[in-house]
This record gives sequence, C-alpha cells and structure tokens, in this order.
Amino acid sequence: MRRNLAARYARYAAFAAILLAGIVAGVYSYRAWQARLAERKAPPAVPPTVQQRSAGFSFSKVDQGRTLFTVRASRATEFKEGNRNLLEDVWITIYGSTGQRNDNIHTQACDYLSDTGNMVCSGEVQLDLESAAEAQQHPGERAVHVATSKVSFNRESGEAHTDQPVVFRFPNGEGRGIGVTYSSREGSARLLRNVELTLVKRPVSAGGTAEAVALTAASMEYRGDIRTLRLNGPVRGRQGIRELSAGELTLELDADLRAKRLVAGSGAAGASGQPEVRSAEPQGETILDADKFVVFFHPEGWTERIQAIGNVRGSRKGAAGESSLEAQQLDLEMLPRQNQVRTATARGNVKAQTNSAAGAGGSRRLETSALQLFFAAGATPGSRRLDRAETLAPATLELQAQSAAGGKTEQETTRLRGQQMSAEFGELNRMKSLTARDGAEVERRLPGRPPQVTTSQDLVVKFDQGGDWTELAETGPNWSRAAASACARRTAPPRPTALATSARAIWWRWPARLFSPTGRCGRPRIRFPSTDAPGRSTGRAISAPRTFRADATASPILPRSRRISPPIA
Repeated sequence: MRRNLAARYARYAAFAAILLAGIVAGVYSYRAWQARLAERKAPPAVPPTVQQRSAGFSFSKVDQGRTLFTVRASRATEFKEGNRNLLEDVWITIYGSTGQRNDNIHTQACDYLSDTGNMVCSGEVQLDLESAAEAQQHPGERAVHVATSKVSFNRESGEAHTDQPVVFRFPNGEGRGIGVTYSSREGSARLLRNVELTLVKRPVSAGGTAEAVALTAASMEYRGDIRTLRLNGPVRGRQGIRELSAGELTLELDADLRAKRLVAGSGAAGASGQPEVRSAEPQGETILDADKFVVFFHPEGWTERIQAIGNVRGSRKGAAGESSLEAQQLDLEMLPRQNQVRTATARGNVKAQTNSAAGAGGSRRLETSALQLFFAAGATPGSRRLDRAETLAPATLELQAQSAAGGKTEQETTRLRGQQMSAEFGELNRMKSLTARDGAEVERRLPGRPPQVTTSQDLVVKFDQGGDWTELAETGPNWSRAAASACARRTAPPRPTALATSARAIWWRWPARLFSPTGRCGRPRIRFPSTDAPGRSTGRAISAPRTFRADATASPILPRSRRISPPIA
C-alpha cells in the first residue's frame, strides 16, 4: 500500500517537473522571440562616423526682427567630421524682407555644412513662388512652379542657385531655361540663359482661342512682389503673323498671373538697337520700329492696344507699291478677339509717303502733326486694308506724277494744303478721293513755269484706279461773301483763280449774284485763253452758272496749264 502511494507521488512529482520545465522553456522562447522582433524594429546601429541623429531639424534667418526664411527637415543626421549634416524631407519657406512672400523650396535630401551655412540638394528640387496673400486665399492656384535639380542654398545670403536645366509653369504660361538663381530677400528668380517662354492659348468668351505668344531671350528675371517677368535680350517674340525683336522686354501679370502689359525696349544703352515689329500679310510685309513698344492684353489673352513711342518709323511693301510713316508716337487699336488693327493714330511730326508701283500714280507725301487711319476687311480672309484717313491738324499733301505734254514727259508736282484733310481708299490701299476743309490751297508746279495757285474754303479731289486725279471741286464761302459785299457796293469783287489740266476737270461754286460789266449783279463770266502761249490773253468769254465744271476733253480751247481768271470785271 505504502509502496503504491510512493510510486504515485513519484509520478506526480515527475509530471510537475516536466510541466515546470516546459513553462520555463516557453517563457525563455517567448523572450527570445520578442528580442528578435525588437532587433528587427530597432534603428540601425549608429555608424562610427555619425555623431548623432534627430527626428526633426529647423533653423530660421532673422533680420531686424523679421524672419526671412525657415529651413525644416523631418530627420537630421550629424556626422563627426567635416561639420556635415544630412537633412531629409527638406522644406525651405521664404517670407522675404517685407513678409509678403510665401515661396517654398522642397526636396528629399540635402547636405548641410554647418560651418559655412551651405546646403547642397543633389536630387530633384521644386521651387514654388507665391505671395503670402495668395497662399492663404488660393493656395497653389496662382503660383509659379519651377522644377530643377542640384540646387545649392546659402544660409547667410538666402540665395539658391543651380546651373541645371529648369522647367517652369504658371496658370497662363510655361517655359524652360538653363540655370536659375533665387533671392529670398527680394523674392525674385532669375533664369540664367536660353530662355523660352510661351503664353498659352486661352478660350475667349465669344468662342475660339486667343493666339499663343512665344518668346525667347538670353535670360529672364521674375519678381513675385510686383508680378513682372523681365526678359533680357536679344528677345524674340511671335504671335500669329507678327514678330517682335527687342533688346529687353518686361511682361506685367495680373493677380491671376495672366499677361496684362508688355513693354519692349532697346536694352541697356541701346545695345540691341530699336525694338521692331514685323507683320507678314498677303498684301505685303509691314515693318514698324520705335524706341519703345507697349502692348496691352485683354484678360482673355487677345491684344487690345499697341503703342509705339519715340522715333516711330514704319514701312510696307506690296503689289500697289511702297509706303512709309514717321511720327513720335503711334497708337494701334485692335479688333476685339481678332488681333487685327482697327485704327491707327500717329502724333508728332507725322510724315507719310506712298510710292506707287510702276504706272500706278507716282508718289504722295503727307506732313501733319496728327493723323488717324481707319482699316477695313481686305479682299482675302483675315486681311486688312486702309479704308479712310483723317488729319487731326493742318496738313500738306504733295502729289508727284509724270504728265505728257507736246510729245514729252514732265514731272508734275501738286501741293494741297488744308486745315483738315480726309481721304478714302480702295483695294490695294489706293486713294479714291481727298477732301480738304476749312481753308484749302492748291499749288501746281511744272518745270520752267510759274506756280499755279488756287484757294478755296473746301476742296474735293477724286482719283482714278491708276492714282491720277480726275476731278477737282472747290467751294469758296469766304470768297462768296466778299463778292456779295462787293456787288452791293457796286465794286469789282475779288478775282479767284483755278487750275485746269488736260483730261481733268475743275469745279467752281460761285455766289448767286456777282458784279458784271453791265453794271448789274448776275452770273459771272469766265474767259478761257485761246492758246497756251505765254503773254497772250485773248480768248472767248462764257457765262457760268452757280456751279460750273470746266472739262478739257469737252472744251478744246481750255489750256493744259494756264491760270484761269474768272470772272471778268
């Protein structure tokens, strides 16, 4: 009995020992497993070259109590030698000297040298240029985004620099270049060379899209505080059929970073010459240069107005001949959404000249202090032609043409002067009619002969398709009043003069009653010399109605180039 009980206790003790050993072994195994897990999760051992590691890093540059920029990193590793630190997930936020900026530079890793303050970011770098106000109201929507690589940033100067390719974009434009320098103090970015900029096409409210503007330049600077892009020359630009070349160009942007105003100049000390605009149209090429060009853009992208300021010179060559224009300022008003000229206004010592093609009417030269041109749709789609011209000040128009007389060709010069002139043009910009108002004078000169002059209150000249004038009509209210007064006093009225040329017509408008040789007021009488011989005055006299037309083709006795003196007192 006792022996059986002892055996049973022995079995219980063995079982308990085995159970206890299993529990101890399980606990040790569990601890070993936990240790292995901890080893896996534990950070790598600090290399011998590393001084310390930290989970975060930041420092700020302060000037006169204002923070210029702040550098932040999610992790920093400090090395023992060389005062070198590795910063990861780096953000540099720039506030500028006035606190109006919220520019950011972001990259994955940078080497930071604490003794010199230099940061070198060898990977891809994103630079976002944005104002503080826009960052609060429209974050990221009205920013300039710049992408590049291998950027260095200096803690002391607050400048970032790279010589690698750069790509940038903003809401209504995009471009590229080589190298960029950024100043945190000024909030400006400068592309160093080979700049290409495109103001992208945008839909307009009436349908279609505004034409893109493509620009190239040697370098470019963006000032975020005043929203300007400055391109340094030589600058080249193109929009549709127009091309621009200049020494420098400044593009002003609105609050939505859309093109608002463009100013093109000659650059420093005029090194690149005057800016120039060329336009290639079906009717011919137009060239315009001046000291400065100013272009105003509509928010939808099309050109509203162009100003050429200072020493303006323009020229055009086409099938009808050549024309040129000189002035101190020229304003071009454009058709909405079409980028085509509607009106042009020239001011300041205006000189306009047209040299017709062979056999198309000689040349014309206009001088005045203000001239306005109106354009209309041309014969081909998308083309424009000159429709009407008006002087806004006293003007002189000189016409030169070849005329045949007695079997030989002579150079004929006619000068028309008026307080105000207007002209209408047809196809190929050829003049159809000319009107002078409020005091007109016509002076005609032929080689070896005295000048012929006629004056009137108003004047109308009509031209044929070849450019020769065919009819000339004069009205003289001033002379008419004097003649009427003379008639009442029974004295001889003034004697107006007029010109007549072979195959051309001249019109006079007379007062209703004039003094005549019979001693009573009635219709005037006009004497036409019978020959063209100098010094002879014999001929026949005819009575003239109130409006009288003298036509050389209908009246053989009408001389080709003699002064006509109606009426006979």
